[in-house]
Amino acid sequence: MPERPSFNVNIKYNLRDFTKSSSSEIVNTVVPFVYGSRVGCLMDNKIKPLPSYVMEKTVCNADIPGKIGSVARDFLQRNPLIVASNESEVAASMKKIIDKDTETRYCFVNKNANCASDKIVAYNRNAIFYLEVILASFFLTYIFALLVHIVYFNGLIFILYGENIEKS
Repeated sequence: MPERPSFNVNIKYNLRDFTKSSSSEIVNTVVPFVYGSRVGCLMDNKIKPLPSYVMEKTVCNADIPGKIGSVARDFLQRNPLIVASNESEVAASMKKIIDKDTETRYCFVNKNANCASDKIVAYNRNAIFYLEVILASFFLTYIFALLVHIVYFNGLIFILYGENIEKS
């Protein structure tokens, strides 16, 4: 489980651990990972939200070497602009990448994510976040009312009545 980035966010799990603990029969674990949560990249103890197109083009499986054919098929369906002409070429390319890895690979993350699978997290905002939003709204409303008050009494009244206000 990654470090807790903030007290107003609940991190459910990261993509790598979620995929690692899921069934290898699920061809792509990204869909259940994303369902019902916000997805972001944990960087410098802050969460940077990831756009949905990045996750749509990401493929994860608990046993990529054992299911490489179905993973390659799913990868081609999600990335139609891949230069490879068929599933076997993509599977061969994936096999080369897997063979070079020093640890077990569970995901092929879209390069636009700029984030490793162990840093991609599913999170929800908790009640403290919404309390902060409400308090900030009240504070900003108060500041706005104060500015209107200052402008009205110090500016508008002087413009309307000018120096006659001193004589009353």
